[in-house]
Amino acid sequence: MSFTFQNLRTGNKYRYVVFCLSLFLAVGCGQGSSDSENTDTNLSQLAERAEETSSNDDSPWEGRWELVLSNQTVDSHLLLLQIVERAGQRGIRMVDKAPMRELEKWKLTQAYFKEEDVLLAFETGNIDLKFEGTLHGEVVLGSVFSEGELSPSPARLVKTSKLNMQGVEVQQVAEGTKELEAAVKSPDPVKALTEYVKKNSDSPLIFMAYYNILVKALDKKAPSEQVLQITEDIKKAANRWGENLILKIYIEIIENTAEKPAYREIAVQNFNALKKLVGDEPVEAVKNIITEFQARINLADNDKTKQAAGEAAIKEILKNNSFYLKLVITLAEYYERQEKFEEALKIYSRLAALPGSAAAVRNIKDSDGEPVDVIEKTRSLWKGEDAQFEKYLDEVYKKEAFFFIEKKKPEMELRQGRRISLVELFTGAACPPCVAGDLALGGVEKMHPVPQFIAVRYHQHIPGPDPLTVSSGEARLSYYGGQGTPLLLINGRQVDNVGGLIFHAQDRYQQLYPRIKNLISQISIVKLELQTSLENGVVKIHAKADSISGIRKDTRLRILIVDPLIHYTARNGIRYHEMVVRDMPGGHEGVLASNGTAEVKLERSIPKLQSEIIDGLKSLEKNRGITFNYLPSELKQIQVIAFVQDDGSREILQSAISPVLTVVP
Repeated sequence: MSFTFQNLRTGNKYRYVVFCLSLFLAVGCGQGSSDSENTDTNLSQLAERAEETSSNDDSPWEGRWELVLSNQTVDSHLLLLQIVERAGQRGIRMVDKAPMRELEKWKLTQAYFKEEDVLLAFETGNIDLKFEGTLHGEVVLGSVFSEGELSPSPARLVKTSKLNMQGVEVQQVAEGTKELEAAVKSPDPVKALTEYVKKNSDSPLIFMAYYNILVKALDKKAPSEQVLQITEDIKKAANRWGENLILKIYIEIIENTAEKPAYREIAVQNFNALKKLVGDEPVEAVKNIITEFQARINLADNDKTKQAAGEAAIKEILKNNSFYLKLVITLAEYYERQEKFEEALKIYSRLAALPGSAAAVRNIKDSDGEPVDVIEKTRSLWKGEDAQFEKYLDEVYKKEAFFFIEKKKPEMELRQGRRISLVELFTGAACPPCVAGDLALGGVEKMHPVPQFIAVRYHQHIPGPDPLTVSSGEARLSYYGGQGTPLLLINGRQVDNVGGLIFHAQDRYQQLYPRIKNLISQISIVKLELQTSLENGVVKIHAKADSISGIRKDTRLRILIVDPLIHYTARNGIRYHEMVVRDMPGGHEGVLASNGTAEVKLERSIPKLQSEIIDGLKSLEKNRGITFNYLPSELKQIQVIAFVQDDGSREILQSAISPVLTVVP
């Protein structure tokens, strides 16, 4: 069934029949539309008028219908609609909405009828949605979707006697869920699930059931004839629910068979059917799917020319999305089949070394077909000594972690009297969403190294214990009123949206980079001098700030000691931690400026500092009943940072950094 809207295709309008009823929302006898608020006549009045004009009570469409949206095993009961038909004409209006805030702005804006089919269009206040369905007795089976997107959800219009949606439980466990779960867990799940779908043809759960049947058959390497019959049964069942779900079914079938030689013909058959279904001018999302499937099918072909075309196409896709893991693994497995083990190793080692990517990879198998994780897979392909494997991953990390930065550093003119900006990142070794911010900031540092700007990291015991955390870093988080990690501030001003996984690192870098770069040439009237020396394990620090405006009444000079680089594979996968704060000598409150000047002179024993850090971690282990798998080794190199901050506004006015100081044992 097809109407005059675009869903799978662009263009290709089709003829339709629209039934009109002025008392209800309808689209005239052409392509007009009206707002549901303009037709919000009292339901009893509408019923009375319908009776006066001889409403067709025998029509299967006549009556109230509930719109039910399905998501896995949950049904959402959303809307109550009224359909009236007389003299071959149909009309529809929205009677009530389920009592939930998300539905407050929903409006029924268009309705098209065609024989046994219906199309409804809704404005939701966010995106426009459509319901497309076909009448089957007292239920209309179809889907809800957003135009141009590949995310249709099974949905139904169900005949009801309800007068309103008051007191309705919006989300309910779908009928048949327990039976489905029992079938999946039965001794012969394929047989039990096959019986299930026969008895539940009008249930959206049949899609989950059929998916389980297909996957289990493929896992058992069932004969291709059996798998072909399963796919035909799935498509036959999906046809009752309309074109949009058939599209989704084609995609699922191809997805599961494209790279399995025994089922290649099934994949090709469904791929050709998919292309025919969407026509010559599919929407962008479908076009991308077709391009990807064509590449994967070519890659699995025995023809070398097609293999080369598939490899080139997948590489082209990965240029714009290097963490499209499904295709990354597809390419790696292809290289293994071709015995190009070095090429496969490059792919697997990148996934093994980069933070968080190993945990996201699924369905990798060893040479015997047994499931393994990506680190095991990488180790099996690597030809070096086992003792050197972690060093190998370290090298891969250093080469690949900042994949998103430009190859050439920009030329920057550093003006006299400029402000050296200070960027502070609060992070955690056990914090997965800190990865994107950590890498993004590290990427900016590589493009604009000290003294163009200064970046430091304060580790926190968030969400779990972190061996790089020190009390002064925790005090600094409290100073800003921080509630969690990651938290990033530039000159004391918070930057939003810095968190994310490895897949978000490039976006975070692109957001952060221009903000920091634009500050490099900024001028400050505040002058800050920093002198340091290190003798016999004791660092001597002398910092003096001048020209602080008298308007600023609560300006302070603070000192940090940082470790320029700590090598430690954290729980979140970060292997190298730059500019980690180890201490705030002189206290986190700093020295208050007076008469436009603030000055600090102090000494700090580095061996004593190291001892304090270790003692603090051991005390934490004892008090919390934990054991760190790593304790920081002795501080071999340090840098000192001084900065001037207005505590009234939290703005950092100026900063300075020492050269790297080497601690002689």
